[in-house]
Amino acid sequence: MDIALEGVPPELQHEVETQYASLVHVNPIRAVTYLFLNTRVPPFDDLRVRRAVNYAVDRRAGIRVSARGVGADPTCQILPPDFPGYKPFCPFARGNTWQQPDLARGRRLVAASGTRGDLVTIWIPHNHKQEGPFTAALFRSLGYRVKLKYVSDDVYYANQPTPGPLDPARHAQAGPFSWFADYPAGSNYMATFFACDAPSNWSHFCDRLIDQQIRRAASLETTDPYLANQIWARVDREIVNQAPVVPLFTLKNVDIVSSRVGNYQYNPQWGVLVDQLWVK
Repeated sequence: MDIALEGVPPELQHEVETQYASLVHVNPIRAVTYLFLNTRVPPFDDLRVRRAVNYAVDRRAGIRVSARGVGADPTCQILPPDFPGYKPFCPFARGNTWQQPDLARGRRLVAASGTRGDLVTIWIPHNHKQEGPFTAALFRSLGYRVKLKYVSDDVYYANQPTPGPLDPARHAQAGPFSWFADYPAGSNYMATFFACDAPSNWSHFCDRLIDQQIRRAASLETTDPYLANQIWARVDREIVNQAPVVPLFTLKNVDIVSSRVGNYQYNPQWGVLVDQLWVK
């Protein structure tokens, strides 16, 4: 075999990336997995609680349990790396790169909010069922009582009117989701999930000043992409500070080829271009 078309299993990634570095090709995927927090219902209407979850979460543990985490890196941000508008930023870590959870700080914030012991119901769709126990353990570690609500993908992702968490009337508190960008522009993340009238505003988040910046950056994407990306970077930071979601990890593709293979090429949408490879 000259290429592993199914990628590299997560338990072997460190081994192949260190021992076979010349044969490994790592490529970012324009995708991020998050945990939404409903900013309109307790306890997540309190900014301290939302930040507490971001401090306490073990993002590497999330990668290990998620089916989507086969090839992934922890993140604190809305935008994925190597994406227009991306600038490294993580207020929940020392420096701009997340390394480990800070459960003690998360617990202090929860204690200050007076919400310890509250019931948190977490919606879990079928395609994220592996994250159910992980998210339950996260909220229990912060002192909350937890109920997992497993639903079908059809219910979870239905557009309004819907019985799912996108319907504000359901008062859904939290749940996981992933997004694979349709096109390389900050609006594909910000306007889709965080504008006040966003069609998939899982967190029911609305900040009018941020909303103005989203509209301005979106209007500049075709006429002045450099300025648009500067604004997207600022919006990314501001949304992360408001913590309507818990960014968990960004996805990446890890390919390993044999020493006989040359002219490796990768397309962000189609993956490795097999027809471009040559074999000695």
